[in-house]
Amino acid sequence: MTVLIGCCFALSAAYAANIACSSGGGSCSGTNSADNITGSGGDDVIFAYDGNDSVDARGGKDLVRGGDSGDTVFGGPGYDYVVYSNNEVDGLAGGNGLDDIHGDGGTDVLYGGPNDDRLSGDGDDDLIIASDDDLNGDDKVWGGAGDNDICHVISGYDHVMGGCETVVIDGYYV
Repeated sequence: MTVLIGCCFALSAAYAANIACSSGGGSCSGTNSADNITGSGGDDVIFAYDGNDSVDARGGKDLVRGGDSGDTVFGGPGYDYVVYSNNEVDGLAGGNGLDDIHGDGGTDVLYGGPNDDRLSGDGDDDLIIASDDDLNGDDKVWGGAGDNDICHVISGYDHVMGGCETVVIDGYYV
């Protein structure tokens, strides 16, 4: 089922949905099931809610709020702000824009992608990959409160601000 949403609409928890935010930006919400949520090319506010959701924010300046299960979020081009608040394993990939990516609660895998990103793990053991192979981003990385955070950065381009137990620079463990 595909649902086009202009504002603040959610289906029953018993049904997973393919949800597409209306074109031009706006607010859209998932259900408490495992949903596939697709943003528009505009500025979106996306609420994933519970369930193992897959969110593709697409273009624009987007705010994505993960739910209480293991969500996967792709930021897409543009400035994206993504926040998780759960105790599950999450995967998040920023797009080609400037991204603020924050894990929270559970074990997170955060990938910044190209351009200048801010990545912050929180609460548990995280894997944070700040750069891509193009070496075109000055990223800032915070490991968070977990004891076994691994932060992968590129020398001369990225900055580890603290909280990383293991730092990998240019493929070498430090």
